[in-house]
Amino acid sequence: MSRKKVKLELIADEATRRTTFRKRKKGVLKKVSELSTLCGVNAVAIIYGPCDPNPDFWPPSPSDAKAVLTRFKNLSEMEQAKKMMNQQEFLKQRIGKLKEKLKSQMRENQVLETTKLMYDCLAANKDLKDLSLEALGDLVWLTEKRIKEIQNRINDLRRITTTIVGDDDDDGGGGGGGGGEASGKDKTAMEALLSMGIGKPL
Repeated sequence: MSRKKVKLELIADEATRRTTFRKRKKGVLKKVSELSTLCGVNAVAIIYGPCDPNPDFWPPSPSDAKAVLTRFKNLSEMEQAKKMMNQQEFLKQRIGKLKEKLKSQMRENQVLETTKLMYDCLAANKDLKDLSLEALGDLVWLTEKRIKEIQNRINDLRRITTTIVGDDDDDGGGGGGGGGEASGKDKTAMEALLSMGIGKPL
């Protein structure tokens, strides 16, 4: 059973908030310990509680924690802030990624919808005169795209055909080899044709 997604906002009930703090704090310190042990990296975590005068920290040894902090403080300000991120910056980055994903999905949907519209027009299920200027523009763009893809495949096929004909000429017209197995070059050409979808059984 999947866990219920937690809403990221301040917990209103104080008792629940304290209980959650204790549990989450223990989990964070455990994760830092595992990260340091499994990956062999220096790490430190310092957590101040709302009611505790002294912070909880990892590693347990104050001298080890101080050594990591000293190493961090010795870095330049640019290096210190290089991978630093607060909640606002994290949410901003997350929103940006989601927006890019949404744009990509919208473009994909547009291509699918325009492709369906093109087939409907070809099948006389829709009349071009009934389409908006935007829909007509999408159809023109998709048609030109498909024509370009077809032309590229035709050019690839012509290059492969020229290679096959040239190989036959080099073999002296194929005398003495009729009925034998295909040469290595012929196999390579045939594999190229099959990779483009040419020569596959219907």
